[in-house]
Amino acid sequence: RPFFFAMSPESKMLDYLSNQFNVLFVVSTGNTGGWLNPTCTAAEYERANPEERAAWTYSYIWNNLPDYRILSPSESINALSIGSLHYDISGVQGNNYQMNPLPDNLPATYSRFGGGKNRSLKPDAILQGGKVFYRSNIFGSQPAEIHLPDKNPRGIGHKAVSASTPTSTITLSGTSNSTALASRLCAQLLENLHRYIAVPSDYDAVAAKCLFIHSCDWGNLGKELQIKYVPQSGKEKEKVARWIGYGYPIIEKSLFCEDNRVTLVGYGSISQNNYVEFRFPLPNCLQAQHIEKKLTITLAWMSPIDVNTKKYRLANLEFKSNCDDVGLVQSTRQEADNNISRRGTVQHEVFKGSSASAYEDGTDLVIKVLCKKEDKLSVPIKYVLMATLEVAPEAGLPIYQEVAARLQNPVGIGIYCCPLKVEKE
Repeated sequence: RPFFFAMSPESKMLDYLSNQFNVLFVVSTGNTGGWLNPTCTAAEYERANPEERAAWTYSYIWNNLPDYRILSPSESINALSIGSLHYDISGVQGNNYQMNPLPDNLPATYSRFGGGKNRSLKPDAILQGGKVFYRSNIFGSQPAEIHLPDKNPRGIGHKAVSASTPTSTITLSGTSNSTALASRLCAQLLENLHRYIAVPSDYDAVAAKCLFIHSCDWGNLGKELQIKYVPQSGKEKEKVARWIGYGYPIIEKSLFCEDNRVTLVGYGSISQNNYVEFRFPLPNCLQAQHIEKKLTITLAWMSPIDVNTKKYRLANLEFKSNCDDVGLVQSTRQEADNNISRRGTVQHEVFKGSSASAYEDGTDLVIKVLCKKEDKLSVPIKYVLMATLEVAPEAGLPIYQEVAARLQNPVGIGIYCCPLKVEKE
């Protein structure tokens, strides 16, 4: 059923099981079908270029949001909920009878969205789900009425094994495709982590969740949606977040470091009304450099739940950093708003800045992980923290080497994150 305000029994079950048994569930947001009624004539829709067709299509979707709300149990606060992009490698362009409604790599028309419990971010991320084409039974100057066909043109979508025989294949599109890809990425990221960092196995579920979300980025997609395809009535960034979550996974960020990019990983457990500090040694090569810097910080955990209260989520964790105080980057969030980011069980924030950093040699970026007071929370909460500092490759700055050197000879008191370093194959 569509999610509006009340958590479904299925989502409560997933939240309980994930916390009780250290399991990460990856859930599709669900598909919507039927037809589109864009505010144009059938002839205008057929003649339109891809951007015009996308604008009419998305205008209809945003005007009919209740029909596009995520389906149970994707509102689960501990699960990863995955939506779909309109993309596959079929190369089929369509015709007057099978019309392509969108340019590649925009949110799919069938992909549900809109947010979760207490306006938390759902979907969490968005991946390729395959294209779908539409057809019109209306012609000329009549209002457009665009239907999903009984089946897509041959070859559209992702290739999958057919249920009929083990040697035949079919092509499919949908949010389940995207969810399968996300599940596979989580497994790859976790396997890679264990090759280089000795994270205990009882952190696997939280680590996979953190690694996956840490790799996500709005990129050009977020900017394009903000400018062209969300209602321009204020809070455009919040609307984009409700549509694509934390964005599309750029898996390399969580797989390996490079000379211009260093990723540090920390983990632990924390009790209510406590905090822990992590220290990220800052490289001296960034001092007084007027170059674009990007800092991405992700904190993930699993929360016990209280089904008898409106609060529902018992473990309320968050991180705070001193990136403003040390002049590393601006504190303004570049993608999902920090208030939305703190309503679930992942906090993922992206900071950028190009002003010259004036910090002294030996300065640390301090990231404080806090667990807010909650008397009903009687057990420590496992969490995983990741932080990535990067500059453009053409800057030629040895970010990784300088941070790694300082980690080998830590000075002062504090918990230092473990560096994630994998050579690119």
